[in-house]
Amino acid sequence: DRTTAEFAAATRSCGPLPSTDNFAPVAGADEPDLALEPVAPLSLASTMAFLPDGTALVGQQTGQVWRLADGGLSASPVLDLSADTAIRDDQGLLGLAVDPAAEWLYVNHTNGLGDNVLRAYPLVGSVPDPLREERIVEGDQPTRQHNGGGLAFGPDGLLYATFGDGGGRGDPYRNSQDPSTVLGSVGRFEARPGASPPAVPAPDNPFTGGPRDSAWSWAYGTRNPFRFSFDRETGDLWLPDVGQQCPEEINVLTPADAGANLGWTVLAGDRPFLGA
Repeated sequence: DRTTAEFAAATRSCGPLPSTDNFAPVAGADEPDLALEPVAPLSLASTMAFLPDGTALVGQQTGQVWRLADGGLSASPVLDLSADTAIRDDQGLLGLAVDPAAEWLYVNHTNGLGDNVLRAYPLVGSVPDPLREERIVEGDQPTRQHNGGGLAFGPDGLLYATFGDGGGRGDPYRNSQDPSTVLGSVGRFEARPGASPPAVPAPDNPFTGGPRDSAWSWAYGTRNPFRFSFDRETGDLWLPDVGQQCPEEINVLTPADAGANLGWTVLAGDRPFLGA
């Protein structure tokens, strides 16, 4: 509801506005008629994943996963990680993904210490078996901000995950411009529950052979891309990234964009960060 003048005043620290407004157009008469319909009374629902039979698994920030089928929730959580899930600020149960064969549920959450942990659970009758947990990947998080949490399988059958830059205003830990850490990056790897190790970097990742954890990164320069998805027709990766002050951005990446630097903290959207 802001006017252009109010928007300009709020964004002055980010430099001049583009020559044209970027406000979304109002839907016209020829646009699809959309409506929202409540299907479940579930507070703090943070993520969901679908199984081929149409069943949905819905995660709460507090660490519980519920089964949603036939318009109703399961009587109790089908998975409960609340005893080992930190939930302050950007923490919590942040991502769910089902593998292409619908055999495993993958969970991305911040554990009681505040670090990212990716776990896998075999699916039995569209319900995860909590007694057969596999820890796939763990990543240290320096703060309770910008913990990412996105999780999805790509058209290549590999698992993609985001971890955020680790928090602090302006990325004080300088993670986002460092492709040798998964913080501030999109990770891409082969999940192998039951094997040792249970996950390995994709062999054709762009920074394989580099220092530290560089082999796990597929693209870097992100702030907190806590959600993303793949276009089922083109295979493109649509990656939103939360801005610090003014611009928000959506990056559309093709497989040829492996190794891309998405700009943060040099850029926020298409603008120099803080005019620097």
